[in-house]
Amino acid sequence: MIVIRKTKAQSEAPQITDEERSLEVREEIRVILEDLIKRMVIQADSVVVKAEIGAKTTVYRVDCSKECIGYLIGVRGQNIMALRGVVKALAGRHNIRAIIEIPYFSP
Repeated sequence: MIVIRKTKAQSEAPQITDEERSLEVREEIRVILEDLIKRMVIQADSVVVKAEIGAKTTVYRVDCSKECIGYLIGVRGQNIMALRGVVKALAGRHNIRAIIEIPYFSP
């Protein structure tokens, strides 16, 4: 028979609630998304990603300059669809729905 004993450090470790972990995951996704977008566009300084957190859904709003939109969307929307797929995969693993919104500039 094998007996596993917890050390004092393991038993006193602070417990993280599901809500706190969910907020951490959403913030990690925001940072990853912002980093990916900054590497895609010419004016990386103009990119800011904000997260609006709901109960099950998080909306990531991308703010960037007008010149960056073409790089962000890509040919036939391939870049933004790929970003949405990556974010959906990261969030779906934690039962979170994620949406990426990009700014609209009128012609």
